[in-house]
Amino acid sequence: MLLSSVHFSAAPGSSLTIPITVLNRVLESDAFRLGVDGIPVSWVSTSVPVIPLEPGENKQIALVVRPPLLPSSQAGRYKFFILVASQKTPELIVKADCLLTVAAYTQFSAELEPKEVKTGQPVRVDVKNNGNIQQVFHLGCTSQNDKLLFDFLQPEGAKAQFKQTSPESSVQKNENVSAGNQPGVALNSQPPSSTVTAGEQVGDPKVLPIPPGESGAFRFSARPRQRKFIGGALSYPYTVTVKSQQQEAPSLTGKVIGQGSILVWVLIVVFILCLSVFLVAILLNRKQDQTGIATQTYAAQTTLTAGATQTIAANQTAAAIAGDTPQPLKRRGFLEQP
Repeated sequence: MLLSSVHFSAAPGSSLTIPITVLNRVLESDAFRLGVDGIPVSWVSTSVPVIPLEPGENKQIALVVRPPLLPSSQAGRYKFFILVASQKTPELIVKADCLLTVAAYTQFSAELEPKEVKTGQPVRVDVKNNGNIQQVFHLGCTSQNDKLLFDFLQPEGAKAQFKQTSPESSVQKNENVSAGNQPGVALNSQPPSSTVTAGEQVGDPKVLPIPPGESGAFRFSARPRQRKFIGGALSYPYTVTVKSQQQEAPSLTGKVIGQGSILVWVLIVVFILCLSVFLVAILLNRKQDQTGIATQTYAAQTTLTAGATQTIAANQTAAAIAGDTPQPLKRRGFLEQP
């Protein structure tokens, strides 16, 4: 088996073609099967998994390595072997030591839930690391005209660490590549670990490290800096940004609904009550005025009656003086026995 190089590199989602020349150095015809050891067989394919060769004959075939664009294709250096096994003599296996470097890529998604809350209610920003390395995410919150105060809570979700350990798994030996049937081979890699930049703190609620393929969530609440004394429902828009060391997601928008200390409908009710009290007071005052007028009228009529009585008495007295002499009174008499 001849190779032009033993050092290879590939990016997840892209293909790497390795040309291989297989020679039959025995004195009889044989067929040779290709295989790999040290990287997943699902990454590898070839159009000719079995090569028939006559004595002294050689053929060149292409081995295609395609790491999928998934978090499982962790970035790092993989030591692997290309195998060529004889069909007539299975114990006769030729190995070529190779090294594959898988490039790192960053990809993540962020979602704000719920998008509209009342003052002081908690909000989540769910973040999923779709890249193949651990990423450290940062949360930023801003409001229109800086009208909101943000209170950040401890993140939830992935129990990420700032130092990532290398995954360890068993490696199946002597796996063959065959068209349409590729048994999996566990990887053995050493992906790079994340580092903490200046100013980052593990306990900072606005900093969240997440391993590849896992999720986490930022949490916060918001409230107005100055609450209005009078007013109904008020809307306070704000913007959330999530970014890693390599990229930034599109901004997320939300809204906080606040209210004044005294609601408008409360003022209306108070006004109606005051107006009702005022109208009742006017009605009572008007009734008292009518009662006083009736009392004064009755007193005036009583005075007129008394005046008329005095006039009649005076007229009778004058007539008595001017008229006939009254009969003399009987001055003497005896009492009779009953």
